[in-house]
Amino acid sequence: MSDDIRIAGYWARPMTSPSGRTAVYVAGVWQITVAYRALCHDGKVRTVRVRQSPDTFFSHPGRVTFGNGRTVRGYVSVDSTGEFTFTAYRGEKP
Repeated sequence: MSDDIRIAGYWARPMTSPSGRTAVYVAGVWQITVAYRALCHDGKVRTVRVRQSPDTFFSHPGRVTFGNGRTVRGYVSVDSTGEFTFTAYRGEKP
């Protein structure tokens, strides 16, 4: 259970990308997505908290809190190499 994280009251298990750098965390019997470890615009991998249901088939809305305490809204998607990436909504700045 060393890779597991506790988020939103659930113990979540990671399913990593092909490189192992990024991951999606799922919890519960129904394997609900609760978080991602996603690549941000500055090249750092951060934890992205997500809503229970994605808004489209290709992306999942979520939010990231940066080191300065600012929370940025955006969405998680998968790039051509299979890595999870976080993209901030227009107008959102870290």
